[in-house]
Amino acid sequence: MEKSLSASHTKILTLPRTVASQPWQFLLMLNIALLLLGIFIEPLPAMLLSAPLFLPMAQALGIDLILMGVIMVMNLSIALYTPPVGGTLFVAAKLCKAGIGGMTIHIMPLMAMNVAVLFLTTYVPWLSKALPKFLFGVG
Repeated sequence: MEKSLSASHTKILTLPRTVASQPWQFLLMLNIALLLLGIFIEPLPAMLLSAPLFLPMAQALGIDLILMGVIMVMNLSIALYTPPVGGTLFVAAKLCKAGIGGMTIHIMPLMAMNVAVLFLTTYVPWLSKALPKFLFGVG
């Protein structure tokens, strides 16, 4: 049992090198996977399911864990207002007395901007560390 567990752990840690040889490739696949996961699952369960899987892979590729946390939170917050599960979208539609279809059309520009900021934060890592470094001198 112990041998098979060790072998599977080694396979998981070498997976990023076989699928994505560069950190930017892994981050792109991470963004896509988390956006798709967040569309169908609420953010907290999605984080609990995906963090143990993605964090060892990110560490194996040398990606900063603060950046990983920021990327995960940003992806899953975008998914909060993405149909079909998007809980905040349903609440906003109820408060505005509007339909989900109408709300979705009007939030598309906001969603596009959020995805642009997500990719900017993903590929310009100092953005995710600028605020903690400025406020607390950490990072």
